[in-house]
Amino acid sequence: MSKRLRLVLLIGCGVLVLIWITVEIVFPLEWMSLLYSHPFYPTYSAEELWNVPLATPDVLRHVPVEHASGTWFCIDVDTFRLWSPNSFDVYQEVVRSISMTIDNELVPRGNIEVSQEAILLARYDQEGNLLGQHGGAIAICHNRLQVVVGLHVATLSFTANAGTTYSYQWAFEQLS
Repeated sequence: MSKRLRLVLLIGCGVLVLIWITVEIVFPLEWMSLLYSHPFYPTYSAEELWNVPLATPDVLRHVPVEHASGTWFCIDVDTFRLWSPNSFDVYQEVVRSISMTIDNELVPRGNIEVSQEAILLARYDQEGNLLGQHGGAIAICHNRLQVVVGLHVATLSFTANAGTTYSYQWAFEQLS
């Protein structure tokens, strides 16, 4: 390979890295939602899910179904159940991979707020060796004022535990 070709390839790689860094700074995590397409679910109507809800996964502590007041509705994720050995940042794993849809429309990442209870739990084996740690419950919230009155279908999906995908679909009613 000639010197000139190596130089052109090196400059090209540098430009790509600069573009990637710029996209990360200007649109943090927005592009990640493209990597996580809608999870597969059979086609259920809002009425069907309202009348016969799907079983709630054990990693979800609270899924709201009626929204009459307040600005946000939040789904609570149990990090205690998500944790696995050698996992030190369950929160970041979840945040990086969140995908939410309402009525089959992808909710932009900027419209999703994520927070975590401010505690830190360390996990040790029987010999006292640190296996990992995690924080408290994670709240994944959406601005309910962006949803019109009526019955809707929501889908939440996220990845944790080195690639395990968790997802859930439910109906909710926007009352006002």
